[in-house]
Parts: sequence; C-alpha cells; structure tokens
Amino acid sequence: MAVDIKARAPNIPLTPVIFLRWIALVTQLLVIMGADAFASIQLPSAPLLMLVVASAIVNIYGMVAYKSRLVPEETVRRHLIFDTLQFTAFLYFTGGTDNPFSLLLLAPLAMAASLLSLYNLCLLIILAITCVSFMTFAAHPLLWNGDQPELPPQYIHAKWAALMITVIVISFIIWRIAMEGRKSNRALSKTHEVLEEKRRASALGALAAAAVHELGSPLATIAIIAHDLEKEILPDDPIAEDIALLKSETEKCKKILAEIGQNPAKTALSIERERMDKIVSAIAAEYYMHNPELKIAVSSIVPENLPVIFRSSNLEFGLGNIIGNATSFARSRVDIVIEGSAEVIELTVRDDGQGFAPQTLKAIGQPYISGRADMRNHMGLGIFIALHLLEATGAAVFFANHHEGGALIRIIWPRSALEANANDS
Repeated sequence: MAVDIKARAPNIPLTPVIFLRWIALVTQLLVIMGADAFASIQLPSAPLLMLVVASAIVNIYGMVAYKSRLVPEETVRRHLIFDTLQFTAFLYFTGGTDNPFSLLLLAPLAMAASLLSLYNLCLLIILAITCVSFMTFAAHPLLWNGDQPELPPQYIHAKWAALMITVIVISFIIWRIAMEGRKSNRALSKTHEVLEEKRRASALGALAAAAVHELGSPLATIAIIAHDLEKEILPDDPIAEDIALLKSETEKCKKILAEIGQNPAKTALSIERERMDKIVSAIAAEYYMHNPELKIAVSSIVPENLPVIFRSSNLEFGLGNIIGNATSFARSRVDIVIEGSAEVIELTVRDDGQGFAPQTLKAIGQPYISGRADMRNHMGLGIFIALHLLEATGAAVFFANHHEGGALIRIIWPRSALEANANDS
C-alpha cells in the first residue's frame, strides 16, 4: 500500500506538547536538585537552570500565543525540534548517554510519531540520531565522587548503536500505530457522513409524505371553490381570467404533490413492520433495477420462521452495502439466503465472481481496503461501513470464499437482538 509521507491533519493540538514539556521541566529540576544529595554527583547548575528557564519561557509563549491550541504541523515540528535540542543540551552537561535519563530523548520522538507526518518524523529522527551521536562521544563527563568509571570502547560503540536502533524502531512503531488510528478515524468520519446524508434523505422523504397528506385536502377545497366560482361568473367578467389562472395553478400544485407522493416510498424508511425476507427482497430489488441483466435471488426455506421487524437505517444501509458489493463483482448471479431458528437469524450472500483475493480476505473489514482493480472511484469503505452498521444491529459478519467459487458473506444475528430492536422501535 502506498504511503503519503506528507499526509497530515489540517491542524494539530499543541496541548500534548506543552504538557510533555512541563513534565520534562519538573524532571530536569528534580535531577538538578537531587543529583548531589542522592547520587553524590556534582552538576553544573548554572547552564542547566538556564536551559530549564528557556524551556519554561517557550512553554509559556506557546500557551499565550496559541490559545486555540490547534496549530499547523510546522509549528508542532518547531516545538519538538526545540525540545530535542534542549534535552540534548541538558544531557550534554549531565554525562550524555551515561546519564540513565538519556532514554527520555524518546519522548519528543514519540510525540512526533503520533502527531506528525512521516516526512517530519524522519527529520526528527535524523536530528535525534545526530544528538545521540554527539552525546555519546563528546558529552561533558559526570563528576563522580571517587574514581571515574572507565568503559571499554566496544561498550560505548554498542551503547551508541543500541540507542540509535531504539530511536528508529520505537519511532516507526508508534507512527505505524498512530497512522492506523488516524485511518480508522477518517473512515468512521466518512461513515458518519454517509449515515447523516441518508438520515437527511429519509427525513426529507417523510416530510414530503406528510406535506402531500396535509396539503391534499386544502388544495381539493380550493379547486372546488374555483370551479363553483367559474360557473357563477360571465365569460367577460374581469375576474374570469383570475379564476381560470387559480384553477390552472391548483391543478399544477396537485400534479406536483402527486409526483412528490411517489418518491417518499423510495427515500423514507417504512414505518410499518415487515418480515425480514421481504425487507431483504426490497433492498435487493433496488440493485436489480441498476443491473437488470444480473439475477438476484432471495430465498428462505421456511420464511414463517423469520422475525417481523422495522427497516432501521443500520440494517437497510448495512445490507445494501453488502448486496451492492456482491452485485458489482458477480458475473451473472447473486444468491441471498435467509433462514431463522429459535436462537439465530442467518443471512448469506454469495456471488459467482472471482471471490476475495487472499490479501483482501486477510484485511477485510479494515478501512480503505478494496479488491477493485481501479481504485480511483472506490475508497474501500463499503464493507467497512457495512460491518459497523450491521454490528450495531447485533450481527456478527464473516467473510470467506465459497468452495465452488465466488465470495460468501455470512451475517448472523441473535434472534433476540432483532426482536428487541423491533420492540424498541
């Protein structure tokens, strides 16, 4: 999968960076005050306190200058570069990599990995490696009481290599985890947008149906009155043309309402309960209209065993995505079988296409995964959205390839979950 090394969020919160810097400041102050008392190590207090004060000034500036705390990525990168350099300077005066606190240099990198793009993370990693190399071979030695410990060159080089490997590996692990989280968040946001669009369409359809019902009677009354007035006036009466226009406009309104009255059935969800196989058949029929050459068969051995439920948004749009995905990959046929028992309701969707590719089957259900050869017009969110919508109804969804060929999707509900949703509605 191609990775955009400069992909990033439009704005990034600065609060975590500011919070991290306060923690680092407190830690550094404790080191300065406690080194002599607890470890009998003399530290150059003057330059260390200057570094702490400089960090505090930058932190206070960040709190005052960026009150919204949502800043461009470049701003966060500059702050993390400052933190890396400040902590490197602090370590320089406290023994460099001999200081057991030197691992805290990973803190700015961990923040960069979770917030910044891969490009900016690589810049921070290069800076950190440079700082680690400098501290390993050129740091101010710690002033121990007694004889200064001497380490063999092999150990120093191994420590340098270990720190560099740790910086790189930990940074990329955190970046990878953060990238997956951001990808899922974008997919969920897209799911919410789709659901909100469907909800608006459903609400608009219901409103249109109500308008047709409410406006039908007044328009009929106006038409009757206009017809009676037309009979009572002479053709050359000054208001004859107005009455004729009134009749014409009334008829036009009735035609408009009649046309609107035909659409809510397609846009508004049914407010009456239906047996589940009839709901599935209605959903499948919409895809048959777009693919009349494709055979879509919905069957059940004992349909009387199926529950009578409401057509919820989650159920309709979730099944619609699954069935639509099957019709787009099928060669000539899609079979939908739905069966019910006292405990579960199981629906299977099978197409006669090529089935799921092995790499797709391993990652199916994750966002931005698609088996289509042409990805330009497909975001790979169809199954991801369907999975979340169906799971919201209590379903478990399983994906596989049929032994005779084609994709096979099994959707299983506890019967109690579907009947509880129907009762709640």
